[in-house]
Amino acid sequence: MLADTPRPRGRAGKAIDGTRRAQNHGAAGRGALSLEPRKDKTVRLAIWSTTTPRENSTHAEMFRRQLEEVELAERIGIDQIWFFEHHLQPTAPMPSPNLLIAAASRTTRHIRFSSMVNILPFRHPLLVAEEAAMLDNLTGGRLDMGLGRGLRPPEFAAFGVDQQQSREMFLEAFDIIQRVWADENFVHHGKYWTVRKEAPLSPPLVQHPHPPFLVSAQSEESLRWAAEHDIPFAQIDATVEQARCDQAFYREVQTAHGHAPVRRLYLMREIYVGDSDVCARAEAHALSAAVLGIVEPLYAVHPRRKAARQL
Repeated sequence: MLADTPRPRGRAGKAIDGTRRAQNHGAAGRGALSLEPRKDKTVRLAIWSTTTPRENSTHAEMFRRQLEEVELAERIGIDQIWFFEHHLQPTAPMPSPNLLIAAASRTTRHIRFSSMVNILPFRHPLLVAEEAAMLDNLTGGRLDMGLGRGLRPPEFAAFGVDQQQSREMFLEAFDIIQRVWADENFVHHGKYWTVRKEAPLSPPLVQHPHPPFLVSAQSEESLRWAAEHDIPFAQIDATVEQARCDQAFYREVQTAHGHAPVRRLYLMREIYVGDSDVCARAEAHALSAAVLGIVEPLYAVHPRRKAARQL
């Protein structure tokens, strides 16, 4: 967090959207990073902890190093750690962010955790809901629930899932997760999943009514859904103009559906550290090009965001 006053140490972990527990998160977003500064000019900071193998290093060493970085992040006052999910991708071997959250929870006390994201079309939503409840207990209520519908076509192919159905699958899974967390007994026979819940959620959630949600929203349709459900959204590599446009659209929909127009934008930026500015820029150029090669098609699919990108 950047603030005008020194930051207190040893505090209980707050959600990066400013809440301390999910029972507060009706006011979510008050502490979230926003394009419009708060009166006290504070933002909350998270690290999107990438899992990247190094030459002459084992995967076990890579994960151990990553967990040590989480401990360091807590010591220097970072508010939250995010772990991504990828499958059969050698450059990003992280099939389960939830396992890393569980491991990191053992050696931390204050920093919050979020999966960025749990890809709902790839897993049964009852299992996702139960695992999250277990993580909520292991972290002592320091879990934010990041959800998404996936992006990479090779991953959908690997699971034998039709990517064109990912939105429908996401929506059905989200509804099931909410019902499981509400601890109601129900039978669900949906298009993609069947659930028969006839017993209490065990373990029960620590945060009430549930851990705060966070969604990855790269399209107008996803932004609209997040705003309608009053859920904070995150964006990858959006320019200031894009983020400003999307934040305005989000707030318009949010207000139209009766929600308080609070500021809530999680904006991700890559940082490359080198021996000098010149070296860092040169070494990061290839990586930046690779990232833009992944992100660029998103703008072509969604004309509104493409127009915003050209402002």
